[in-house]
Amino acid sequence: EPRPAPVSLVPLPGVGPVSIRAKSSSKASTTPPLALDQTKLGPYQVVCELASGGMATVYLALYRSIEGFEKLCAVKRIHPHLANDRAFANMFVDEAQIAARISHPFVCSVFSFGKTQKSHYIAMEFLRGEPLSALSRRVARSPELGDDPRFPALAARLVANLAEGLHAAHTLRDVRGVAFDVVHRDVTPQNLFVLYDGSVRVTDFGIAHARRRLHQTEGQKLKGKLSYVAPEQLTGAAVDLRVDVWGLGVVLWEMLAGRRLFLGSSEGETLSAVMSREVRPPSEFRANVPVELDRIVLRALERDLDRRYRSARDMSRDLERFLSASGDAMPAMDVADWMTRIFPDGLERIQSLVDLAAQVSAATADETVVRVPSAPPPHANPR
Repeated sequence: EPRPAPVSLVPLPGVGPVSIRAKSSSKASTTPPLALDQTKLGPYQVVCELASGGMATVYLALYRSIEGFEKLCAVKRIHPHLANDRAFANMFVDEAQIAARISHPFVCSVFSFGKTQKSHYIAMEFLRGEPLSALSRRVARSPELGDDPRFPALAARLVANLAEGLHAAHTLRDVRGVAFDVVHRDVTPQNLFVLYDGSVRVTDFGIAHARRRLHQTEGQKLKGKLSYVAPEQLTGAAVDLRVDVWGLGVVLWEMLAGRRLFLGSSEGETLSAVMSREVRPPSEFRANVPVELDRIVLRALERDLDRRYRSARDMSRDLERFLSASGDAMPAMDVADWMTRIFPDGLERIQSLVDLAAQVSAATADETVVRVPSAPPPHANPR
């Protein structure tokens, strides 16, 4: 059988930009290629495999209900060999429980959680956009984008909206009004998405901390990617929502300056930089960054917790004031225009997935879908 051929590239929650692969076919047929031969995960019809890492695989899938109702989703399933690992399975359950409770336009929606005979899965919103990590790489390859006079306003608008999404998680309460005290703990460019319609999404609450978490993790293991982790996490101190403010500060600094802030050549160098490296204003690296944005970024990156923003909303509010005062509010329609400028092939790539899903829908509409085992997960973890 021919090797899987790349169809497109698209980012999915928690996995970053990935290569879409579907099986090639030598037959001239209208039957679409499937990554897994007509497999279902619960009520979700698999279209193709989108990404596979060391812990989970993400599929593009169709939810089909009565009267022909269909919805395109992303379904993340932990590898069957990890389903028997109670600690990991519990963490996966918690991700679903936490994320499903958050209802906000800037947080990736979780539709359902289920369990097959071999594993657990989460069905979530299919994000038609790109992670900030991909956006930053594109801008780095095309310096004229970052030097555009409007780019600082774009960065401010994206982070202001993402901060509102995080605020929704931070202030989550149950039906009795009791706070969950959610802290994301992994605010990185890979987990922050910009959609082609100009909106944003916070994704991947897999390592979030919550006071009412169903399964408490043992010990005080360091969570998150080191170059975005707040200093107080490195000292083992109790963490609160201000670690997410720090992560947003790093993300905004790197967007504005066009370079990494704390990443070193080794883990030790990165840790040392987070703890003690002087944070210089991003305007020193890119002349179009206004001084007011410098002030906002540096406050988010205060190592003294009393001087850092007390909440993501406080940071968002200052960014909104900056945008209003600058006379460039950067509405969603303008963000959408920027996305098509940065990713000129993006909408075409998304449409290729929608077209593939339509083929799968037509091919399976009147069939009884047979459950078959998934392919074994690869040994390498691309993340």
